[in-house]
Amino acid sequence: MNMAIYFHSMIADYYLGIWGGRPKPFKYTEIQRHRFGLTDKEGIADRKVPVQPLVFTNKEGKVTRYNLRKFGELPFHLVRSRRFTDLYENVLFNYDWLHAKLSSCPLQAVLADFEDASVNIDDKEARRELMLVADALRLGGAILGIYPNMLAAQLIGRLLPEIGGNPNIKMLLEACDKSGPKDSALIPLNHCLHTPGGPLKYSLEGHQFAVFGFCLTSDYRYMVSISTRFITWDLSTSDLTRDVNPGIEGIMQQLVLSPDNKWAAAYTNNSQSVLLNMLSSEFNIIENPFEATEPITGLYLLNKNLFLHTHQKYAEYDMRGNLQRQEQLQDVGDGWELLCRQMRKSNFPSSFFVCAGRTSPLSTLLLSQIWSLRR
Repeated sequence: MNMAIYFHSMIADYYLGIWGGRPKPFKYTEIQRHRFGLTDKEGIADRKVPVQPLVFTNKEGKVTRYNLRKFGELPFHLVRSRRFTDLYENVLFNYDWLHAKLSSCPLQAVLADFEDASVNIDDKEARRELMLVADALRLGGAILGIYPNMLAAQLIGRLLPEIGGNPNIKMLLEACDKSGPKDSALIPLNHCLHTPGGPLKYSLEGHQFAVFGFCLTSDYRYMVSISTRFITWDLSTSDLTRDVNPGIEGIMQQLVLSPDNKWAAAYTNNSQSVLLNMLSSEFNIIENPFEATEPITGLYLLNKNLFLHTHQKYAEYDMRGNLQRQEQLQDVGDGWELLCRQMRKSNFPSSFFVCAGRTSPLSTLLLSQIWSLRR
């Protein structure tokens, strides 16, 4: 046996608690047999190693703490010792293990065990089963992150159609059906949730109100969504990475990100605007700079400027929320409205285009104007 595999296996035995409270066999060396006059080549003795439970309880049976060291070490050593059967039975397809680790660790720590095993395993069918369970946990991540006791309901509700031909998943679901009711009585009888493998990858839940807008960063790594607050999600893990509540009364209507992804801005239904620093979570609340009868209808954000506009006016701000100037559309009559603002490569340095238009029965008329940015 490879020495590295041997030592990984011995450490795995320690964290499995195989010899906790039990005598462990061992072999005498030739020197020991000669020194002590022994005739037997093997012996047995209690090595005084701990039992290594998943959870530690008090005299009343209440959970006092979790065996976090076991959660971190056992999967690693079982994979490196190539003991995949023990890995499946005691870790990845074991309901009690998954429930205890979800109760004490982030979901990403649980998923990391599945990813590590899938990289080191050669069996394609076993790898497929691993990914099915991992994807089921991702789909239910928004629930399990708050209510880990719903683990059995999530796994059965999503993986029941996969029970045939997948012995490890069958073992896991049978354990969910047997052990799950001690944590939650809500155990589904039939398939009732999205099964892994479809277009749905994550369920991102964090807003208390409806989501009124969202944007992806330019590298597609993060998503920012708005309601009464800004929430940033990591799309590679589904983790909520930033939650900023500006404490405004209105509902945010439109969200824009700066080209460098360092700033976000939104305006509300009561014409307040919020400029958020995505790196520090600092924000500025900007009151309506126009007349009370002129509500804000849109905004545009650059790396160093924020623009708010009504139907025929716009205001420019710096990134500290200071008003720089106000302008009104020129050479347009009644019925024209400012529709959009857009930076464009052109012969006009440091300029942006403003499009205004109105709708007629036959067509939509558009007018473009070029405005110079004052630095």
